[in-house]
Amino acid sequence: MNDSVPMGTISEPTIVEISEIPCLMVRRVVRMEDIPAHYDSSYQKIFSLLGQRGVAPTAPPLGISFSMPSEKLDLGAAVPVPTNTGGEGDVEYFVVPGGAAIKVTLTGSFEMLPLAYGTIQEWSDAHSVERGELAWEQYMIMPTPESDPAENITDVYWLIRA
Repeated sequence: MNDSVPMGTISEPTIVEISEIPCLMVRRVVRMEDIPAHYDSSYQKIFSLLGQRGVAPTAPPLGISFSMPSEKLDLGAAVPVPTNTGGEGDVEYFVVPGGAAIKVTLTGSFEMLPLAYGTIQEWSDAHSVERGELAWEQYMIMPTPESDPAENITDVYWLIRA
């Protein structure tokens, strides 16, 4: 077995209706190799701010893509919060818009995320569904340094153009 091949499964795409998701977010344009460091520092800032304020997240964290990946990606590390939770410094309040979205669930390594997005792209093209500008990942099981990447569960959403 080749250990360099990521392992996991990607569900069949479905169309789901999403409600608005208010978040606190740190947004940066980052190189692909800098994504883990962006997430680590950003989630630390957001959770620290929430802890100082005694505010609990309302759902698992998100990674929001504001652009198609190339050498760099316009990326937000976000945590869903109660409506109108104020930001501070580079932690801003942002609302993921509601609407129809294409969803897949990835069970396994984050290295498979490009395949998950590719699955959505292929499915939407085959079904003449026009994708919007915003896509995001929701980390249903947050990884830790000790955890097995095969146990990650990530829901991937891509808004449908209205």
